Amino acid sequence: YSAVRLYGLETDLEEINFLVELARWLAPFATAGAVITLIKKFQDSIVVWFKVLKVFDSYAVHGDSVYAFHLREKIGKRSVNVEHSLAMKAVNQIIIFDKDKEAIEFYNKYLNGKLTQKQRVYIHLNNAVRENLERENRIHIFNLYENCARIYWQKYPIFEPKTVVIIGFTKFGQKILEHGLLQNTFSIDKGVEYHIFGDSREFRALHYRLDSFATINMPNPRGDAIYFHSDSWYESLDILNKADRIILCESNDDNIAILSKIIRLCPMSNSTAKEKLTKEIYIRTDTESLISTLFGSGDDIHRIIPFGTTEEICTLEYIINENLLNRAKRIHEVYIEQQKKKGIDHLEKWESLPAFKRYSNVSQADHIIVKLKMLGFDVNCNMLEEGLDENLISRIKAEIENLEPHEIAVLSEIEHIRWNKYHYLYNWEYSPVRCNVERKHNCLKPFADLYDFDKKKDFAAYEYLAEIIRN
Repeated sequence: YSAVRLYGLETDLEEINFLVELARWLAPFATAGAVITLIKKFQDSIVVWFKVLKVFDSYAVHGDSVYAFHLREKIGKRSVNVEHSLAMKAVNQIIIFDKDKEAIEFYNKYLNGKLTQKQRVYIHLNNAVRENLERENRIHIFNLYENCARIYWQKYPIFEPKTVVIIGFTKFGQKILEHGLLQNTFSIDKGVEYHIFGDSREFRALHYRLDSFATINMPNPRGDAIYFHSDSWYESLDILNKADRIILCESNDDNIAILSKIIRLCPMSNSTAKEKLTKEIYIRTDTESLISTLFGSGDDIHRIIPFGTTEEICTLEYIINENLLNRAKRIHEVYIEQQKKKGIDHLEKWESLPAFKRYSNVSQADHIIVKLKMLGFDVNCNMLEEGLDENLISRIKAEIENLEPHEIAVLSEIEHIRWNKYHYLYNWEYSPVRCNVERKHNCLKPFADLYDFDKKKDFAAYEYLAEIIRN
């Protein structure tokens, strides 16, 4: 009892010596120290509890991938310490492992069947089919290779015939080609010439209808041409010399070695001496500073542009993709409104759409920058993400309303070409009778052969564009 009273700076002892007096004054400090120790011990749990239960947009990032560590750091205060069991209650669950198997096993063990109504799950998958998972509307699949390709073509689109060389045809290179084929659709009778250096056997086997919209290993005066080279890039320096842009998609170290060799081997510009145009070389890298330290921004002959950095492709903006998905959803709403006018009801809402149809709308949303360019508006990806002001949207709407019939026909045909490409890329084919299960569609034919009401579907991509881009 006397010992406890010391903590209140009091004592019942009649004789107070130095040691008793010292104990009496040190007791409160000992108490404070014990309290601080307890607080520190439970601090992480308290912080996690506050973030999970009090902060609406809390994020728990799970996984051992380098991208998971980067994202936790990037999110900062909204990131929940995943070592605590309470982290499973965070509103947003992001799963990033290097292997699909590990990501699915983690989801099954900790989250499958345990989600609350407000929770959302974002799973990074490389190769696994996403169809079944995305039937659950709270689950979203993302892919960092897709993010890389999407950001690249949004930042560096092509609006006129060009020659593009892609060196390295692993996942980064394949996604760059896939998105490029869809994004770079800007004319009814012109296209882009792609030269691929790398092992393309699997890609060609998985996309066996490429020749339905592009020529393979031969020129195409009226559209896209894809050359799959069996030899190495350094055996085809004439192609590199004539290329408008070269895109390096190998690993970090390999890209640096290749770029060093290209600078030595390809000193010539891609134009005549009078024009002095600079060749653009885009190099995929995890760290932009590494490239700028080694190569700077290039010289009068080579313009070197890093892309696909961890900082760029692994962000909440591109993992959650809220703005892009909202535009895609609006595109689907427009389609439903059109069909209802024709007396067709009972159409699938966005939540019920299979993954292929959802991504068809996403692909159309990706193409918006090109559509705006063809209408005469230079809108970059940053402007689109931040939201266009009402004055600009009104001007876009007025431009569309004032289009001449022949302009409407051309724009509609370009949109139909893009739509055809998307379906052919995933191995659909024409059939007079549509059958989604067998990947057959009655509209997979030249624009001129469509019925008028089907042609109007293509122009809807422009007719309702102002509403689609309005945030």
